[in-house]
Amino acid sequence: MIPVPTVRLFEADAYLTEAEGQIVSVSEHGIRLDQTLFYANSGGQPGDTGVLLLNDGQPIEIADANYAPGRITIVHTAKPLPPASAAGQPIKMKIDWERRYQHMRMHTCLHILCSLIDARSPDAPFTPTMRVSISTWKKTRSTNPL
Repeated sequence: MIPVPTVRLFEADAYLTEAEGQIVSVSEHGIRLDQTLFYANSGGQPGDTGVLLLNDGQPIEIADANYAPGRITIVHTAKPLPPASAAGQPIKMKIDWERRYQHMRMHTCLHILCSLIDARSPDAPFTPTMRVSISTWKKTRSTNPL
């Protein structure tokens, strides 16, 4: 059976910190939700952490988020795992915003750093377009701090 894809709320709005969803399944691997704002570990960037709140207010700590094989669904590593009977239950999710924002800022910084490295070679010249982008960044960084 092909799993239903997890809707990735973080792709539509990286600044969203809280949302509602529904538990699709619970297994020894973790929790699958119908939609999530937890960024899954990918491209060297760690997955989000945070909390799921059940209807009764019980918090479930999310220690990590990872793509399941095939990258169709996202599995949330939880402490403690709710019972399998929690499938179908509505939840509220909250990410650790300070941690996410630090990762976003570091990700941006690494792109900027990589663009500043002069990697001139016959096959990969440092182009004028890159210089314009860096120049633009230098002019705007005082008004848009990382």
